[in-house]
Amino acid sequence: MDEKIILGAVIGILSSAIGSLVTYLFHTLDRKKQREWDLEDKEDQANQQIYFQRLEEFEVYLEVFADRYTYIYYQFIPVSDSDIHKKMMQDGEINFPLLGKTFPLYYLMYYFDDAELEKLFDQFVSVNEDIVSIYTEYKEELENGEVVDKSGYRARFTDVNFLQCYSNLIERIDYLKSHYRK
Repeated sequence: MDEKIILGAVIGILSSAIGSLVTYLFHTLDRKKQREWDLEDKEDQANQQIYFQRLEEFEVYLEVFADRYTYIYYQFIPVSDSDIHKKMMQDGEINFPLLGKTFPLYYLMYYFDDAELEKLFDQFVSVNEDIVSIYTEYKEELENGEVVDKSGYRARFTDVNFLQCYSNLIERIDYLKSHYRK
C-alpha cells in the first residue's frame, strides 16, 4: 500500500510540476509576443508621425507658391492707387520661385509614393511653368517701358487655373493626412 501512496504522490508532484512549467512557458511566450506587438505599435506610430510631418512640410512649400501667385495676381490689378498694390510694391519685388530650385519639394513629393499625388504635382509643375512664362513676359514689357495691358495678363494668369490645381493638391494632402494621423 505504501507503494501506491508513494506512486500517487510522485504522480501528483510530477503533474503539478509539469502544469507549473507549462503555465510558466505559456506566460513567457505571451509576454514576449505582447512586447513584440508593443514595439511594432511604437514603430508604426513613429513612422506615421514622420509621414504626417512630411505632409505638413510639403504643404508649407506649396503655400509659398500660393503666396507668390497672390502677389503676382495683385500686380495685374489695373488700379494704381490700391493700398494692397502700393504695399506690395513698397515691400519690393518678389520673384516667382521656380520649382527646379525647390529640390525639397520634389523630394517630399516622391517620398510619399502616391500615384495620385504625383499626377497632381505634375499638373502643378505645368501650371507653375505657365505662370512663370506669363510673369516673365510681363516683367520684360515693364522693363522695356512698353504699355502693359494688365487686364490681358490677368485674364491669361487666371486661365492657367493655379487655384484649382493648388486646391486639388491640398485636398490630396488632407486625404493622406487623414490616413496617417499623429
